[in-house]
Amino acid sequence: MIKVQSKDTLTRASQVLTRAFEDTSPLGNLYDQQSYEKICHIQLLYNYKYGEIFAPSPALQGIMCVLPGAYSSITISRLLLSGALVPLLSADWKAIKQILEIFKPLDTPRKDYEKKHNFLYLQLLGVDPKYQRQGYAKEMLLNLIERSKHQKLPIYLETQSPKNVEFYQKFGFKVIDSLTLPVIDHQMWIMTYDP
Repeated sequence: MIKVQSKDTLTRASQVLTRAFEDTSPLGNLYDQQSYEKICHIQLLYNYKYGEIFAPSPALQGIMCVLPGAYSSITISRLLLSGALVPLLSADWKAIKQILEIFKPLDTPRKDYEKKHNFLYLQLLGVDPKYQRQGYAKEMLLNLIERSKHQKLPIYLETQSPKNVEFYQKFGFKVIDSLTLPVIDHQMWIMTYDP
């Protein structure tokens, strides 16, 4: 596994995530591919500044974004400091506002968890469809679990499908809450892993 250490790689990484979530993300029905790719790029810039981005290899078969819990809530000021100004200016502001509205309910349980725990926030884990079912998500997740054990920090994540819940449960994650997102009326599960 490699750590993405060049901003030049973020465009390719956003393309990987766009393809990875194209058919499974609840946002996929709301935005065209170009808009969704910009959204992924903005998230990657944020992670590049405040967290870490990993891939199985330089071929970028998949992408994993991990943030310290203290930076798990994305704010406009943090986005601007992350270098996301240009992508934000070229993005559809209505779409950005809608995304913030859709995902805002996830902030409360995460902030409540943060009051009690330092943690690693698994913001994104996606594998390009042509590389799925080849063990890349498992490889990246096992690496994060080892880090969690070594640092004695729990892992916190949100996921949008029962299939993903089952995947994470195989590695010892537990569902601690679930909620329905507004606007898109989509269920999300909140899961943690305790080392």
